[in-house]
Amino acid sequence: MGTEKIPDVVKDWKLIVTVADGLTKQTVSGSTRGRRRAQWEQQWKRKGFLGRGAYGSVWLEECISGDHDVPVRAVKQIYKAGPDSKPIDYNRELEAIMKFSHRKYSGCFVESYGWYECIDYVYITMEYFHLGDLSKHMKEPMHEAHASQITSQVLEGLSFMHENEFTHRDLKPNNILVVQKPPDEWWVKISDFGISKRGNDGLSFSTLKGTLGFIAPEMLRSLNRRKHTVDDWKRGDMWALGETTVRILTGGPTFPFLDDISAYGSNRIGFPIKILRSRQLSDEACTFIEGLMKASPEERLTAKAGLEHPWMKVEYSFVPQCSTFQSQP
Repeated sequence: MGTEKIPDVVKDWKLIVTVADGLTKQTVSGSTRGRRRAQWEQQWKRKGFLGRGAYGSVWLEECISGDHDVPVRAVKQIYKAGPDSKPIDYNRELEAIMKFSHRKYSGCFVESYGWYECIDYVYITMEYFHLGDLSKHMKEPMHEAHASQITSQVLEGLSFMHENEFTHRDLKPNNILVVQKPPDEWWVKISDFGISKRGNDGLSFSTLKGTLGFIAPEMLRSLNRRKHTVDDWKRGDMWALGETTVRILTGGPTFPFLDDISAYGSNRIGFPIKILRSRQLSDEACTFIEGLMKASPEERLTAKAGLEHPWMKVEYSFVPQCSTFQSQP
């Protein structure tokens, strides 16, 4: 990786690492003692496979030697070149995850412990959560109280991203990791900045970015036909949040077929509110989702406006050990 292309925030997080004999050996610096900083070595060993994406894989590692703050971590291994041997630009992913690993954002995003590289790969070390991603907890529709709790946390994370002119572009349950779940309160974090984008990257054509079913209709309609601004991508993030919320609440997609998304985006059909009403959801929940998924992107709720929506302010009382919920007036 050419150092001239690496943002300063990314350079600061680069780890001192060697890989040998199946172990990742990492030199760690401690607190200042006089004029010298204490240093020691950690040894990390792969313990299992966690998942695979378009350009790499994620592994579980355990610290088997040396002082450490966490006993295990997830490590994302990214190819430096694609199948066509063209270099992959992973600077934005590194910049996003390092930016949002700052402690002021730690409640909303998966935290990275730093990154390193070899000839063929870049490695990003991250928090590991044994509960996995949100999709694993969506075997059946969730109660509105749970959905509100999860959605509000993801929305807060998006508001931080959008305020800093970052967009995620692939928000979905698989990219929302679960820190804790009932009988405790839900706590989730946004992960995977693989195709994230920053405002100062400039305009870009709408090549297919994201996951079908979560891509906003205007993005599908304008593929390779016009360039998009960061505001366009922000509106796409809000659509994806709406789709995610619908799936949490109903167990299925808002639009079963891509043609339906296209027809809705072209105002040939209306929003399928009946799938929400059939779940006996509150008016606040229904208007929130409709606000996120307006056919016209300019009319969608922004992240800031979404946080002020009445549904995000409803307080639910429930006994975690059972399924009895009531919204408080």
